[in-house]
Amino acid sequence: MIFVDENKPTSDRLFEMLPLFYTNSRIMKELMFVRGIELGKVQNVIDEVLAQLNIDTATWSINIWEEEYGVEETPVNTIEERRSVVKSRMNKGDSSYNELIVKIANSYTNGDVVVRFENGVVVTFNSFVGIPSNIEDVEEILRKSIPAHLPLLFEYRYLLIKDIHAVKTLNDIEKTTLNNFAGGGGNG
Repeated sequence: MIFVDENKPTSDRLFEMLPLFYTNSRIMKELMFVRGIELGKVQNVIDEVLAQLNIDTATWSINIWEEEYGVEETPVNTIEERRSVVKSRMNKGDSSYNELIVKIANSYTNGDVVVRFENGVVVTFNSFVGIPSNIEDVEEILRKSIPAHLPLLFEYRYLLIKDIHAVKTLNDIEKTTLNNFAGGGGNG
């Protein structure tokens, strides 16, 4: 039980709360005994419900946890296996949250953005070469959208020799700004 001294029966604890003139009353002792049994049952129900709020102690609510985290219900697995699957999904990150970050980043860069959760939130700009000109705006809005304790990291795609050799003319290369090249300056 929680909230109470488990070493004492509930009836004894109730009886101790009564005025002293009930000390010798057989009727009050019996009444407190019966009430103690009923309150003990209520406390057990409360404890059981509270246990369902923690994935490590959830039993009959495991299907609710599975539904909440998008895990396919597998009643043939043991309760420990089902908890493990839910815990792994909890640690993976919310896919709708991931989609929100992708939408925000895409709206600022008009590009193909991939988001992953590895030691923080990592945003990779796939279809954009170099650093987006409005990266400060992207960073500001994403910082407001992700939990403050998570680092926000950006990965950029740059032009490499292999990307331009025999593909671009010298004229094309001269028109390309340095921040599109790896090590070419800019905000990276």
